[in-house]
Amino acid sequence: MYYFKTKKLYKHLFSVNTATLLEGVSVYKYLGIIEDSRGIPTRSSFEEVQSKLIARRTYASATLGLSGKSKEISTKRAAILEVDNNNKTHLALIKGFLKVKYRLVEEVTKKSLEEAQLAKLCNEIEKRKLPSKLYYARKNELVSVSDSSRWLKRGNIRPRNEAVF
Repeated sequence: MYYFKTKKLYKHLFSVNTATLLEGVSVYKYLGIIEDSRGIPTRSSFEEVQSKLIARRTYASATLGLSGKSKEISTKRAAILEVDNNNKTHLALIKGFLKVKYRLVEEVTKKSLEEAQLAKLCNEIEKRKLPSKLYYARKNELVSVSDSSRWLKRGNIRPRNEAVF
């Protein structure tokens, strides 16, 4: 699988659509890689292409001046973050959102958030018709939560099929 991905990458990067037949049909040269009819490259040609790829990558990064582009992107990003903080629209205010959504009074911590999410989920289950019957009976020792969740997921199960689970 790795070989296929690298071969595809080389075809894309070099974008040369020439193939040269060598010694008849059994061997050919494509993008500087000498391959046999099974598509297996020789080791020397693979290393040669890797060195060409590294040289091309360093040349491209030097000519494009990527360091200048990254500076422009970082200043643009800083400006966007500043506007978000000023307008109070960014996810930096997620704690306030969570306090409102889950009606939390205390500070938002992982434990308090998990408890609030569980309580909200239980309240939603209570509102539904069929699961609410099961939910109200959860304190009864004859009711099993794991078995009831299986029942909710699969519906009415015949005793023979229930033994499979």
